[in-house]
Amino acid sequence: MTPILKHLLPFSRVQSRQGRCHRVEIPQFQLIDDRSNCCDSQIPPSRFAKIVTLNDDYANTGFSCTDLMNAGMRQSGVYYLQIRGTTYWFLKVFCEQEIADGGWTVIQRRDDFGEPRENFNRDWADYKNGFGDPGKEFWLGNENIYMLTNNEDYSLRVELEDFEGNKRYAQYSHFKIHSEQDYYKLEIDGYEGTAGDSLNDPWYGSNNSPFSTYNRDNDRSSLNCASMLKITRNRNF
Repeated sequence: MTPILKHLLPFSRVQSRQGRCHRVEIPQFQLIDDRSNCCDSQIPPSRFAKIVTLNDDYANTGFSCTDLMNAGMRQSGVYYLQIRGTTYWFLKVFCEQEIADGGWTVIQRRDDFGEPRENFNRDWADYKNGFGDPGKEFWLGNENIYMLTNNEDYSLRVELEDFEGNKRYAQYSHFKIHSEQDYYKLEIDGYEGTAGDSLNDPWYGSNNSPFSTYNRDNDRSSLNCASMLKITRNRNF
């Protein structure tokens, strides 16, 4: 996805086929492990939270941003989603409830928020766990996206806007990434949109390719493209 997002103002999204939309502009996940008093303000720096006693922050939650929207929470902002198949494990996410029918969980955003700009030339661990400011530029984290896309069926939507305000989008009816053991390989299908199907380009596309960073070169090229080009992404070549 990085080549599509580069030099543009993108919004990417993930949407479940059951109507649950998990948007791709990504706020950070945050885990709270507080088995005694969830009202305690001490929150560890991890991206996941396990809690036993729910406070008001977790009273309104669901498995997706669409669940929240259908429950009347139609304003874009930060919410908590419960991880499907777990008990009291929550993700802190930004739900985009206004664009393209709403219900999107933002997983990546690159935009012009002034200085300092977020550094996206990161190592494997940072891309695994996620980084950045949910209100500005950020990456959700490969492990987090893996958890989302392997618990339900998803579609992916990438929205692009240039500095002149021209907008394009690419949407895929099927989207998931594989586990770290498979190098977070990208799997997409069913393109529609106005931006072009660059993710399935036979030479430069990312579909069915592993994820690479400057310190973990997993593509088929003899060169370390992530290091040379300072572009981190799924690569076939």
